[in-house]
This record gives sequence, structure tokens and C-alpha cells, in this order.
Amino acid sequence: MGEAQAAPADRTISAMTEEEIAKLPLLRIDADKPRLSLGLGELWAYRDVLYYLTHRDLLVRYKQTLIGASWAILQPFMTMVIFTVIFGKFAKMGSDGLPYPIWSYAALVPWMF
Repeated sequence: MGEAQAAPADRTISAMTEEEIAKLPLLRIDADKPRLSLGLGELWAYRDVLYYLTHRDLLVRYKQTLIGASWAILQPFMTMVIFTVIFGKFAKMGSDGLPYPIWSYAALVPWMF
């Protein structure tokens, strides 16, 4: 009996000859949409899911606090008050003509979130 020869699918590419590689089917995978697409249409279509997931996340995050979700506003506000007293009054740091509480709050909100 002769030795059975392995089918091309059972062999690795490195063990094949150039002719066998050329006979293999070519598989091309294309993206459905551009890579930089934001998918806003899909986001709009599933807006109810986004709403419920956001709502659930807020409930879980602020469930343990006494004041609830208002902590997200109160925390930067209290930090602004402390910064105003320490840096605005005692250290006399400038705010380029803007009221120091507004100047510090505008920086603290993105920093906290």
C-alpha cells in the first residue's frame, strides 16, 4: 500500500509548494462601514437601551450616598468653594479678570468627570 498524501487543507502553508499555495481559495474580508464612523444612526436606533444603561449606571453609582446623584454637582461645587478660599483669598492667585469661583469651577467640572 502506498502512503496517503495529506490534502492541502491539512498541511501548513510553510510545507506547501508555490503551486499548491496558488490553488488555495482567496478569502477577502471587507469592513461594512468606514473605520472612523461614529455610528450615530445605530446609536439613535438603540437610544432606549442607552437610556436604560445610563440610568442603571447612575442608580448603582449613587445608591449608597445620602444625597444621591446631586453628589455629582455638589462635589465639584464644594471643591470650588475650598479652592476659592485657599487659592483665591489666601494665596491671591489671579484668574485673568474672571471671578475666581467661576474660573475654578469651569476647570473642576471636566476634571472631576
